[in-house]
Order: sequence, then structure tokens, then C-alpha cells
Amino acid sequence: MQTIDIGINLTHRQFNPDREEVIKKAVAAGVASMIITGTSERASEQAAAYAAKHAPILYSTAGVHPHDAKSCNAHTISKLCVLLGKPHVVAVGECGLDYDRDFSPRDVQRKWFGEQIELAAQLNMPLFLHERAAFRDFRDSSRALCTNTLKLTCKSPCMNKDYFAHETAVIDNNNVIGKGTKIWHFSHIMPDCVIGEDCNIGQNVVISPQVVLGRNVKIQNNVSVYTGVICEDDVFLGPSMVFTNVVNPRSHVNRKSEYAPTYVRKGASIGANATVVCGNEIGEYALIGAGAVITKPVKPYSLVVGNPAQQIGWVSEYGHRLNFDEKGEANCPETGQKYKLVNDQVTRIS
Repeated sequence: MQTIDIGINLTHRQFNPDREEVIKKAVAAGVASMIITGTSERASEQAAAYAAKHAPILYSTAGVHPHDAKSCNAHTISKLCVLLGKPHVVAVGECGLDYDRDFSPRDVQRKWFGEQIELAAQLNMPLFLHERAAFRDFRDSSRALCTNTLKLTCKSPCMNKDYFAHETAVIDNNNVIGKGTKIWHFSHIMPDCVIGEDCNIGQNVVISPQVVLGRNVKIQNNVSVYTGVICEDDVFLGPSMVFTNVVNPRSHVNRKSEYAPTYVRKGASIGANATVVCGNEIGEYALIGAGAVITKPVKPYSLVVGNPAQQIGWVSEYGHRLNFDEKGEANCPETGQKYKLVNDQVTRIS
């Protein structure tokens, strides 16, 4: 019989002096494997990185503990999803409810508990749960959410009539594909992807495992979206644009454990034949010109062109150039929306 420790806080600072020695002693005592607990975005990233260096002895989880629920934001689930795509990250959590200390407001705890239950259902992964002094809400939330999300995971992609797939498209198992999405000729959706509602995936597109697409993402013909890419809502990917997922690829070196995540934030557009080097973030509503090569992060609302890409201006949410006055304000010529430029950052103010 093997002994597996399913919940170790090995990334905590108290282990800094003797972390390696703790692992050696555990193995010597007969512990076959250990699972490092992820309790926040940062802790989950640290746990995954450390576990990767000690595979197959160490594994990890990725999630947000109720104490840290107040730190969650619009990008939390997408970041967890990237971590959960790694082979040594084996469960969603630690998540749940803790009313004993209330380090996070209770309504915030419930919200992010629900988000993580849904994520586990979408990815068909186990949950690592936590409950303290919150049994009734924990029970009721779990029942309600599991009832709804299990309907999602138990549905075969081939039986889901809520989206359209051309007869030549190939859709592998364990995908979540939203209502109203269209998948066109000769495209391939590989396993364990999450694709939002009302997406349009053009001809000859490949979506690699664990890719996450938000709602209303438009992907034009001949695009490969590799593992590690997360596109938020309303993203546009132009014809034959290119993502990468390894900085220094070699045919004879397996670097699947080194895939670098790439984030394309809400409303961003990437032009035809552009290349996005992995590990970068494309900010909200940024506009990437055709043929540009992205080698560094792109600011929200920025307009970038060239090789390597350089910023040449700012654009509105409708894609028009913004001309800022002496007060640092500009209007979109199409919508009249107002924008403010402060410290080389643009925000929409109305």
C-alpha cells in the first residue's frame, strides 16, 4: 500500500530553511507522493513550479482558499485554468467557505467558491475542499452548483446541439463549448478546452489542449491557438496570425513543461500574419497591426505595428485612433466615448 500526503503547505516560508530535507525525509519514511496545496493565485503558481522540479514525487493543486477570496479578480479563473493544464497540477482548490475567521467577506467567499466548482466541472477535475463554521452554506452551495455544472460536464460534445460544427471539423472529448458557437471546415478542437458562447472559429483552425476562449471570440482562417493561450471576451484573431508557446524550441528537446502562458485581454484585436511571442500579455482593446511581431507586453488601448512591434498611438474600444488634447482627454469619433491619458495609461471615463 502506498502512502500519499494530499495536502502539504510546502511553499510556506517556514519551510525555507529545510524544504529539500523535508521531502527527503518523507520519501525515506515511505511517502510515495505529496500534493502541494494552492491557496491563492501566487501560491498556486509557486506550488506548480516547485512540483514540476520534483516530479513524479510532488504534485500540486491550483485554487483560491476562502481566506484569499477577496484577492480574486476578473483574471483569476483564467490564470488557474492555465495552471490546471499542467500534468502535475491535479485538482482545483483549496476552495470552499470559512466563516470562523471571515478573512474575506462571506458573499465574496461564496462567489469564488462557485466559480471554482464550475471550473472543476468544466475541466473534469477533482476539487480540494475547505469548510469551517459554514456547513449549511457550504452544503447548499455545493448541491446547487454541482447540480448545474454536472449537466455541463456530462454532455458529450457530439450530442450538444447548442453549437454548430461543420461535418469536417474534429472535436475531441472533454471540451466545454458554449451556446451559439460556430466551428467551420477542417478545424480541430483538441481535448480539455473551454470555449465560450457565440464564438466563431474559422476554417483550418487548431485549438490545442487546455486553451481557454471567452465569449464572442472570433478566430479567422489558418490560426493555431496553442496550449497556454487564454483569450478573454470579444477577442479578434486575424487570418494566419501566429502564437508561440516556447521561447527556445528545439526538435530534440521536450519542453512541454515550459509552456509560457499568453493572455489576450478583453476586446483586443490581432491583425493578419502577426506573431505573438509567448509569455506576453495583450492589454484590453489593444490593436495589433498586420504582420507585427509582439515581443513584450502590450498596454490596454495601445496601437502597435512593426517588427519588433512598437506602439504608435492609442485606439478606442471601437478601433479608432485617439487624439488626446492638452488635458489628456480624447473622444471616439464613432461613439463619443471619452478617454483619459494619465502616466502613459489610457482609461475610458464615459
